[in-house]
Amino acid sequence: MMIGAHLVEATIDSGAAASVCPPNIFREYEQLPPGNQHFVAANGDLVPELYRVRPVIATQEGHIRQTQFSVANVNKVLVSAAQICNRGHRIVLEGEDGESYIEERDTGHRMRLQQQDGVFIRKFAVILPRNVGFRGPAPFVTPTQL
Repeated sequence: MMIGAHLVEATIDSGAAASVCPPNIFREYEQLPPGNQHFVAANGDLVPELYRVRPVIATQEGHIRQTQFSVANVNKVLVSAAQICNRGHRIVLEGEDGESYIEERDTGHRMRLQQQDGVFIRKFAVILPRNVGFRGPAPFVTPTQL
């Protein structure tokens, strides 16, 4: 894992229309304008979307992916099963002894899911923006440095 990256445990939620997380999870990422979404909390209260983020994550299998989350005053990270499927993946869920995963339909890459306390979770590392790609002017390199 990269220096400064942090691990996140997200619940796969078949009832969520959008992936949502608390404000402190992707705090290093740019806050994008919110849509006009509200989420329904377990107690029935409406929770407005504050903003969106597009973090880069590393899966347990070593795949680097960019994803999107709505940020709201919620208590845990929820990943929308519908969004996963609508973005070119399929989800296979097995019992406790089986193999559960998210599979990219185009590449066949699989991302493991685990069952914990009766729900399926996905673990991933959040890659800090400063470690994503190259930003700024290219450094000058003389031919002798090559």
